[in-house]
Amino acid sequence: MLSKVREFARHTPASRNRAVDFYRTLAISFVVLGHWMLVAPYVPERDLELRNILALQPWTQYLTWLFQIMPVFFFVGGYSNAASWSSARISPERRRNWATGRLRRLLLPVIPLVCLWALAAAIAFLLGVDPELAKSASRAALIPVWFLAVYIMVTLVVPVSFAIWEKIGLCSVVILAVLAISVDLVGIGLRQEWFRWANYAPIWLAVHQLGYWWRQSKHRPHHIGILFIIGAVWMYLLVVHAGYPISMVSVPGESFPIRVPPRRPC
Repeated sequence: MLSKVREFARHTPASRNRAVDFYRTLAISFVVLGHWMLVAPYVPERDLELRNILALQPWTQYLTWLFQIMPVFFFVGGYSNAASWSSARISPERRRNWATGRLRRLLLPVIPLVCLWALAAAIAFLLGVDPELAKSASRAALIPVWFLAVYIMVTLVVPVSFAIWEKIGLCSVVILAVLAISVDLVGIGLRQEWFRWANYAPIWLAVHQLGYWWRQSKHRPHHIGILFIIGAVWMYLLVVHAGYPISMVSVPGESFPIRVPPRRPC
């Protein structure tokens, strides 16, 4: 395997940004490692139980600030999609087939996983395994690929999102951020939690747009510093003053104690 990796590296064009590949690999590795670490074998009395360590040891929720690295995947995806689309749109044929090619690369690796797990579930059913156990195991095995559904959506609108980027640049990120804040204000203020699911679109699109910025801008160290400061201040305001959870992933049994004024009786 290492020999093949070296061979691929030798044939990689010098113009390719290898940092993109490194960050994508790092992000996926952290996702796998993080999900493995979530499972905590626990013996409260005699029977072995599998618990979520974030609920069992609340201090571990701070670790999600490091292991919730999925934004890096979307950020790098923006860089990669911008490079690929910029090249493909020159040719009408490549332009037509661009989305199909990107989706094929995303979905083909998932097919063996789904087939293997479907086979395992069928065997478990035939052996009389508790259906609830099989359901929980299936959810745990397949939930790490949740991001593919969102990333496919983001990829399909690249022709539109990239055209918008070329028109207004970083203003597109600001608009998406304001939209995400508005969705939360409406969903939380009116106590309509279901509405907050709409934030999957503006939040991940905004991170993806930042990938366009990475590719098309000449960055200086203070640019990264400004982004870091904005992120740190915003996290502080959300967690300390707005009551958002510490954990950046869901925790079993956790409520969302956002501080909103109580409704007045009619």
